[in-house]
Amino acid sequence: VFSKYERTGGRGLSLLMETTMSPTVIRLISDMKTRLPFMTVYRYDPLNDDNLRSALFSVSGRRVVPQYDYRDADVVVSLEHDFLAQSANSLVSSKSFADRRDPESSAMNRLYVFESNYSLTGAQADHRFRVWSSQIPIVLLQLVRALVSQGVSSLSGSVNNLYDTLKSPFVVPQSVVDEMAKDLIR
Repeated sequence: VFSKYERTGGRGLSLLMETTMSPTVIRLISDMKTRLPFMTVYRYDPLNDDNLRSALFSVSGRRVVPQYDYRDADVVVSLEHDFLAQSANSLVSSKSFADRRDPESSAMNRLYVFESNYSLTGAQADHRFRVWSSQIPIVLLQLVRALVSQGVSSLSGSVNNLYDTLKSPFVVPQSVVDEMAKDLIR
């Protein structure tokens, strides 16, 4: 089969694959494109970050991929995001996060994780809470409301109105969210 496409330079040959950051896979695809210049490569990710990329484009006017540096973060809150294993830059994220996880250091960061399934990030959490994926927006609203009540923002009316409109019960005990909010503003 390969020799057929080699004779035509790859005309009619398409390769469908997920996005990869693997240098080995990228090199292999590049080598194939050298041998089969007319081969078409399509990328498709059934679970993707199109919404994130679209939002970043609307804010910056550029197509960018976020790269997070956790070395300066004293507190990290992860909402259903396994940033240590499942993000495009998980190796970089893991390294920068681990730089602040020395228990002998007084500057060790803290990690709060809210997730529906156990993850590598959840395994590293100082405080892990199992919640349904559908409850993540309510957890976020609880946190924003706690931050507002501690004077972080002037959105109190909007946040309280939205919270009252949802009429959702607390997903996590409010005392936990209040402590997390205090931790974030220190």
